[in-house]
Formats: sequence, C-alpha cells, structure tokens
Amino acid sequence: MPDKPGQSSWMRILAFLAACCIPALSLWVLWNWLPNEAWLRWGIVLLGVAGTYGLARILWRGMSSVEGLYISVLGVAAWFTVMSYAQLVTNYPFKLYWSEGNRFYDYSLIFAKNLYQSNVPVAPLYNEPGRYALWGILFAIPGLPIWVHRLWNAILWIVPLLLVGILLARWQQISRLYRLFFVVWVFLFLMQGPIYPSLVMGVILVLMTARWKHLALRMVVVFLAGYYVGLSRWTWLVAPAVWAGLLALLWQEDDPDNQRWGWLPVSRKAFLEAALLVASSVLGGILAKPGLFSAPEEATGFALKQPLLWYRLFPNATYSYGLLLGALLAAGPLAMILIWLVWTKRWRLNWLQWLSALLPSLAFLALGLVASTKIGGGSNLHNLDMFLITLVILAGLALRVLINKGMALPAAWPRLAQALFLLVIFLPALEAFKSGSPQKIPSQEVVRNALDVIQTEVSQAGQAGEVLVMDQRQLLTFGNIQNVTLVPEYEMKYMMDQSMAGSPASFARFYQDLRDRRFALIVSSILKVQSQGAEHDFGEENDAWDRWVASAVLCYYKPLQTLKEVRVQLLVPRASPGENCP
Repeated sequence: MPDKPGQSSWMRILAFLAACCIPALSLWVLWNWLPNEAWLRWGIVLLGVAGTYGLARILWRGMSSVEGLYISVLGVAAWFTVMSYAQLVTNYPFKLYWSEGNRFYDYSLIFAKNLYQSNVPVAPLYNEPGRYALWGILFAIPGLPIWVHRLWNAILWIVPLLLVGILLARWQQISRLYRLFFVVWVFLFLMQGPIYPSLVMGVILVLMTARWKHLALRMVVVFLAGYYVGLSRWTWLVAPAVWAGLLALLWQEDDPDNQRWGWLPVSRKAFLEAALLVASSVLGGILAKPGLFSAPEEATGFALKQPLLWYRLFPNATYSYGLLLGALLAAGPLAMILIWLVWTKRWRLNWLQWLSALLPSLAFLALGLVASTKIGGGSNLHNLDMFLITLVILAGLALRVLINKGMALPAAWPRLAQALFLLVIFLPALEAFKSGSPQKIPSQEVVRNALDVIQTEVSQAGQAGEVLVMDQRQLLTFGNIQNVTLVPEYEMKYMMDQSMAGSPASFARFYQDLRDRRFALIVSSILKVQSQGAEHDFGEENDAWDRWVASAVLCYYKPLQTLKEVRVQLLVPRASPGENCP
C-alpha cells in the first residue's frame, strides 16, 4: 500500500528522485541524434514532469494533486541543473568557454606554482586568495587530469547550495519528503544567480552556527566566515555579518511582543548577540582586506574604474530579460509573499526586525543591480547573490514560524497569494529547464593534431626568444605543452579587465614589448578587429578588447596558424608594423 507523504520511506523517495533524473539524461542522449531544436527540450520536459507526477500520485496517494505537481517540477528541474554542470566534465584539453581554461591556471597558483617555468615570481593577478584556494585545493595533489578539476568545479557549484538548503531545512518541522524538496527549491532558487561557491561558504558557516548555545564559539565561526568571504571578494565583506545579525534578531522562540529591552522591541540577549556577531564578522572581513581603507585602488582592482552600462537594466542583446525584469522574475514573487506575510501578521515582526530584514535586502538589491551594469557583467543575476541569499534565509525563518504556530500554509491562502507561491516554485524551475546544452567538442584526432602544431611552434619559437601564452594557459597547467617560460603579467582575463577600464597607462609596457618584438610567438584566442556595439552580446566588451589588445597585437604580429576547431591562434612578429600602431 503506498504510504502518505508524511510517512515516506527513503526507498520511495530515492526511487522518485531516480525517475526525475530520466528526462535530463534523455535530453543529453537524444541531442546527438535529433536536431538541436527547442521542441526536443520542452517535449522531454513535459513528458518528464507528467511521468514523475503520475509516479508521485502512485507512491503517495495521500498527496494532493498540486503537491504532486510541485515536487515533480522541482525534481525534474534539479536534474537539468545538475546535468548542465556534469556535461562540462571532460578531458578535453582546450577551454570550453571564454574564461574557463585560464581560470584553471589562476587556481593552480596557490598550491602548484612549481608547474611553471618563470624568471619572475608567479602570483595571482587578482587579489582573491579565498576563491583561488577553494577551486585550486586539488592542485595540492600533483598530476590530477583536467577532468578531475572540472568535476570539482561542478561539485563546488552544486553541493554548497544543497548544503544551504539542508541547513535551512533543519529548522522546519515537516516530513522528510517535503524537507527534501524544500532543499531542492533552495538549490534552484539560488541557481538563478548563480551564486559563487566562495560566498556560499560564508553563509554555510553562518547558518551552521545559528542556534549554537555558546556565543563565543559562534563569534569565532562568523569571524572566520567574514575573513574567508573578505579574502574571496571585497564586495562581499559585510554579507556574513548581516546574515548573522539577521538570524539573531529574527529567530523567534516566543511571542515577539513579550521581548523588550528598554525602548527596543527585542530582548537584551537577542540585541547584544546580534551586535557581537556583526562586529566579529566585520572584523574578520576588515582583517582579510586591510588595504580596502589604506589603499582602496589596490584592494578593489579595476572595479571602480570601469564604466556602467545602464541600458542593461532593460532588455538587451547581452541579457534578453534585462536586469530589472530578470530580478523581478527571479525574486519578486518570493519578496511579495514575505511582505504579505508580515503585512497580514501571519509572520509577526516588530519594527526593528522588519527594518533589519528590509534595509539590507534593499541595499543588497541596489548594489547587485549597479554591479551588474558594470561593463563585463549584466548577462545574468550573479551580482544579486547577497540579495538572493538574504531572501532565502528570510523564507526559511518565515516558514519555521508558520509551521510552529500551526498557521495555514498555501492551500488555504487567498488566490493571489497562491498564484505568487506557484511562481515561487515554477520560475526557478523554468530557468533550470532552459539551462545547459551538450558541448560540441572536436574529435580526438583534431585535438591531437592541434596540440602537435602548438608544441612544435612553441619549441621552435622558444629557441629564438620568449613565448607569450596569453590564452589557453591550462595547456601549461596540465602539461599539454611544455618547455615554455611563463610570462605571468599578460594574461587574457586580466588584460580584458584593463581594456574595460580603458587606462592607457595600463598598456604602456605591453605596447613597448610589442614594438620591441619581445615575443617570438604569441599563443592567443583568435584575434580579429570587428566593431560590435550594444547590438551584440557583450558588444562593448568585445570593442574594448579590440581597441586595447587585439588591434595592437595584430599591428605588430601576424597569424602563423589559426586552429579554428580549438579556438587557438599562433602569432609571430611582422617584418614591419602596420599603420597607426600604438
């Protein structure tokens, strides 16, 4: 006899999750046999949701039809997201997308500098050791192939977000089935960013200690959270402090009306706890980035020098929704439900509690939108990371209060609130269904021939002078090309940041090296100067690269080999420079 949702056995849950995996697996199998058309994806999605919905009604006859639809949509969508990262796990030695290969080079610099021959110290060009160490920790084990590091990359994007959901689910007095799908929903909601794992590590530490009895120990852990997040990115420095303070003020064991300390509407214990946790975390962040106050330009890099493209707030070629509509679709329904719960006193917050929830949320939203308009961004919502995490924490707190007080949940809400709840479930799933496409990787023969050509040219050029590996530096990291003395400073991503900042002084040395024909060979992505503008995806970024880098390189160097299948170009000095060279 099928059991009720509240009595679900793990065997039934695992069987259901396995069934949810079938649509995503089917898509990646059939993609190689059928045309790459939208009907294939959405046909499989609909069949998958219908099939798993039917299975849910068989396994749990006590479940309502709406609940069955919810868990079917969430389950199938989660596997689509997992598969979108899993299909990047390959031993293909060249980069899979614009910055991927060089990032492996970046991450190796903490634990494996010995991989590179260099006459100058090899150091990360970006001051983000927390992020580098997290991704690069596997480089402490010598000789691991690139597919292992790509697997670790996939794990980092998936598992920490699931841990956030698990920590929030621990607060909820609900059945294991619904708790599991709450975890899945948190995962999908945060994947709308997506959220960088380095920041997620900070929120995991904060959530993990939220109800520890020993305040001193909690202060130590939130200090570490602030320190690690500060090491990873300066713009995140205050986030763990905000979340720790929020949890201390909003956790309601008793009726909040009975908790007052003088004129404050919370208890003395809650207020002092929040203040000490905030101070501890902020101190950790300041110690991680002491230069933020003494040398802000050095600490923030190019971030404050690059222009803002305000038109990306609205639908554009780089992000079809535009940032405002994208943020509204991703977070609007949940934010409106939380406001409605407070307004109708289903979730009772005093003025200090709702201010502590509202003001940081608005600040994080504003900061995220502004940061996303910076050139080089605006193609997704990842800069809204602190805002999305704050909303999820608030959702976990609100759900806990509703369940503990036995108050009506969505089935008994007004129709408009039920419609918003439907959007909260379906919109993150919709984004997941659209994610990922199988990688089109050249054949092994093409790859082998390309590596042979590159190694041959590198060896010959190395006898005549220096070789600049500007792009595809992972070929050095994993030993696909050898006997190259690394030139650390002229790395593609770093030069792109310089290009977007538009500072002539940043390129003075590079241009002099080009004029002097310092390099006997340059290994690059395929360079061509072609103005694009706002009508194209990342058009301004492309134009900045062309203006400051591509045009200068092509003025003094000419293509020797262009390996289109693997997106590599080898360039050698021209006999004489072109016209109007910098």
